[in-house]
Amino acid sequence: MISSDYKLKKVLFRRKTSLEIISILLQLIPTGYVTTYKALAKVLNTNPRYVGYLVKENKNPIIVPCHRVIKSDGSLGGYTLNRRSLPEFKERLLRVEGVEVVNGRVPKNYIIDDIDSLIKNL
Repeated sequence: MISSDYKLKKVLFRRKTSLEIISILLQLIPTGYVTTYKALAKVLNTNPRYVGYLVKENKNPIIVPCHRVIKSDGSLGGYTLNRRSLPEFKERLLRVEGVEVVNGRVPKNYIIDDIDSLIKNL
């Protein structure tokens, strides 16, 4: 039987590895574009909500541009900075980077759905 200590270590390792992968993927998204929680989840073979959790854990906002991740319907989703919810700041950052936001949504031409293509072009 596998000990609960082993299971906990395995979960913590997976979380740490997932955070590292998300950080790398976020840095691949070019300025002026966004991607979705769903697209990132596809790469990690996980749930978009888990990706949201990982993105929220980002300790280096701006350097690791978590503000470039939106919902698959084009809406912005949340944004937390220093444990404060600041969705309007997320919109401001995207606009500064050249992303158009219309009625709280990003038009499709700014959304990168195929993360694999970013990875292949490295």
